Amino acid sequence: MNQAKLPEISPRYAELLEAERWDDYLDGLCHDGLFWWFNLKIEQLAAHLRPLIRLPESRLTDDRIRLLREAMRLPMSSKCWSEIYHDCLNARDREAAVAAAGGGVAAIWENGNDFQRFIPWYRELNAIESDRMCASKLANAYLVLFKGVIEMEGNGQLIEASESFRRAEALAESARSSSLRLLAAVLRGHCVYHCGDPAQLDLILFDIKPLSKMPDTAPWCSVHYELLSVLNRVVKGDHHGAVNLATEIVERPFFSMLPLSTQLMATGYLLLATILAGDQKRVRALSECIQDVVIPNRNHLNHARVHNALGVAALAQKNAYQALLHGKEALQWARTCGSPLNERCCSLLIGQALCDLLRSDEALAHLSLLLCECQRSNHKLLSVATAVELALLMGRQGKITRARKYMKMAVNRQPSDQQPYVLNRPPCLC
Repeated sequence: MNQAKLPEISPRYAELLEAERWDDYLDGLCHDGLFWWFNLKIEQLAAHLRPLIRLPESRLTDDRIRLLREAMRLPMSSKCWSEIYHDCLNARDREAAVAAAGGGVAAIWENGNDFQRFIPWYRELNAIESDRMCASKLANAYLVLFKGVIEMEGNGQLIEASESFRRAEALAESARSSSLRLLAAVLRGHCVYHCGDPAQLDLILFDIKPLSKMPDTAPWCSVHYELLSVLNRVVKGDHHGAVNLATEIVERPFFSMLPLSTQLMATGYLLLATILAGDQKRVRALSECIQDVVIPNRNHLNHARVHNALGVAALAQKNAYQALLHGKEALQWARTCGSPLNERCCSLLIGQALCDLLRSDEALAHLSLLLCECQRSNHKLLSVATAVELALLMGRQGKITRARKYMKMAVNRQPSDQQPYVLNRPPCLC
């Protein structure tokens, strides 16, 4: 892994350190540290927390200091966040309680397993939001953003998540937080991708590109903007362009300082783009690199994603049985994680493999159930792909009326008159 230096601490804090005015240093950190945390300035926060190693633990008992130190601890512990959250809540420190609740959600997301643990945090976020205690616009933007994360990753509800992210964008704009606004828009972009609207995804990327370049935007958020751009290139069929951008991201000096979930997302997108670009020599090395991280860390979410990507590679190479094996393995880990969004993606791969294996009855039963689930959750990207697969399946069986019905369904689920985009398949499929 590449190494990078933390930034220097600000002059005011440097003066306090030189004078050993620790009480003033800690008081300032309680305020500024929370502001940096809300704005996702991870490196800046880490740099200002580093000098605290000189102090005994007895000097570091303030709830906000505990919160900020926990934010830098890896792996993140949802249990510790829960304890800090309730302490902040009991102290009626709503700002810190919001930060701790977000930290609890982030810990689960970061660890990539047991998403059922999102449920109590969602209740808490709703309770804080309805509380009448005063809170800043910045804290409210942060709160609503993490509600959206749970709705997307934990519940698989794309419309609700998209609405939360849009609301978080508006709150972040009101709070003049470029970082939060950018991250909320990027996450909404992921919802738009799954809703099968590439034109809207283009519009989001166009609108937020200037935010990614602003000097006060956290580097982590700018990386997430670029990762959404990688995904957009994949959708457009620019696989080599996606490989080049993803490679540039993972080779940057500060890449190793990013949260592990971001590193895995970047490497996972690089793997997917590499598969689609046809560079099979690099695929194995990348997949092994990811597995070396996700298996020891029990990151079930990314374990599922690796198998799904390898299944897509097998499907493209006409090795449908290998694709089926990877699809089933991916689905098992997605279910273990408790991620409905990823369960549906893995289920599509299984259905496509069954179609290619000419196991028509199994494919029909499997894809029919998946289509109902995708329609219920408004997962249009998969609804379209599943309907196309069913249309082709019916066509091969000579059931032309049913084939036309499914193809019409696929076309009608498109946001425009463009040709249906079928996930995991070449563009010429339709």
